[in-house]
Amino acid sequence: MDGPSIKRWAAAAVPWWVSRVGLLLGWVVAVLVAVAADNRACSVADPQVCGPDVTFAVGIVILLATPVLLWWLPLAGCAAGVVFAVLDVIYDDLRAANVAFALHGLLCLAVAAWIVSARRRQAAVVAEVAEPVRLDTELTERLRDSVPGWGGRSVIAGLLIVIGAIGLAWYNHRTDQVARHEAAAVRAEAVVRSVDNSEGTVVLEVPRPVEVDVLGSYEPGQVVPVLVDGDWVRPVDEPEDVTVWLSIGLGALALALLLLVREQRMRAARRRLLSGGPLPGVELTAAPDQGRALLHDGLALVPVASTPRRLSRPRLTGEEVKWEDSWKTEETRPQPVTVAGDLRDGGWVLLLTEDAVLLPEAPVRTPRRQPAPGSK
Repeated sequence: MDGPSIKRWAAAAVPWWVSRVGLLLGWVVAVLVAVAADNRACSVADPQVCGPDVTFAVGIVILLATPVLLWWLPLAGCAAGVVFAVLDVIYDDLRAANVAFALHGLLCLAVAAWIVSARRRQAAVVAEVAEPVRLDTELTERLRDSVPGWGGRSVIAGLLIVIGAIGLAWYNHRTDQVARHEAAAVRAEAVVRSVDNSEGTVVLEVPRPVEVDVLGSYEPGQVVPVLVDGDWVRPVDEPEDVTVWLSIGLGALALALLLLVREQRMRAARRRLLSGGPLPGVELTAAPDQGRALLHDGLALVPVASTPRRLSRPRLTGEEVKWEDSWKTEETRPQPVTVAGDLRDGGWVLLLTEDAVLLPEAPVRTPRRQPAPGSK
C-alpha cells in the first residue's frame, strides 16, 4: 500500500473526536437542558408527575447507553441517540427536552451516515491496491481448531443475564407489593415532623412517626395527604416508584446482549478470515502496542490476542500451534506485515508476519494519532 493510497485511506476516516467528543458533549447538553426544563412540582391532582413511569424506565436505559456506545461502538451509539430522540419526541411533554434531544438525534443520524460513507470509501481505496492472499489449508484448519472458545465477554454476559433476570423478577415482585398496599390503603392526613433534604426523606406522623423517601420539597409542620396500610405510608402526590429495578434489569440484559453480539462477531470474523479462501491483502508496517498492532505509524489500530508465534513458514506449516495471551515480542519497532481482510474502520483483519498469524480480537479502529504528513 503506497503513500498516496495510505493518505486517501486516512483522509476518508471520520475523526475519532466526532463521536467520542462532539456527540458526547451534545448528549451532555441535551440532558442538562431536559433536567433544567423539568421544574414540575409533585401534585395531588396528578400523582403521575412524581409517580412511576414505565416508558421512562425503559427509555433511560437507551439514554444512558448512548454515551457508552458513542465511545465504544460509535455507529451503535449514533443509533441509540436517534432512537432515544424519537422516543422523547413521542412520549415527553417537555418542549425544551424535545428540541434538545431531537437536535442531538439529527447530529447522530448525520454522523452515522458519515461513518458508513467513510467506511465504503476506505474499502474502495483498499480494493484498488489489494492482492489476493491465501493461507495454507492445513494451517487454517489447525488455527480454527486452536482458536479459544467463548471468552471473558461471554462469562460477563452470563453474569449480566442472571443480574438482569433477578432485577426483572424483583421489579415484578415489588410492583405486586405496591399494588396490594395501594388497594388496601386508606387515605389520611399526616404532619411533616422533620425534613432531611440531603437524604431526600421526611418523617411523617400518622400518628406515629414514619420515615418516607420523597422527591418533592416539604416543610416541617406541613400537612400532607397520605395513603396508609399498616406500616406502609406514601404521600398521595408521590406514589411509590419501583421502576428502577426495571431499568436495572433491562440495562443488564442489554449490556449482556451487546457483549454476546460482539463476541459472536469476533468468532464469525475469525472463521471467515480462516475459511481458506482468498483474502484481499496489502503490505504495511505494524508495531506492538500493548496487545494491539499499530499500523503504519498510527494509520489504524488492530487489537490482537491469543496469537500463534514463531511458526516456521507459517503459511505452509501444519505443526501444532501454541497459543499465547497477546502479541508479545521484544521487537517494538515497526515490522513488515501483510494485512488480510476488510481493512476499514470497523472491519476485521488478520496480520501475517514472518513467524506469526495474528488474529483480531476487535475490529479495526482509527486511533487519535494520524500518520505524519509525507510518511511512506
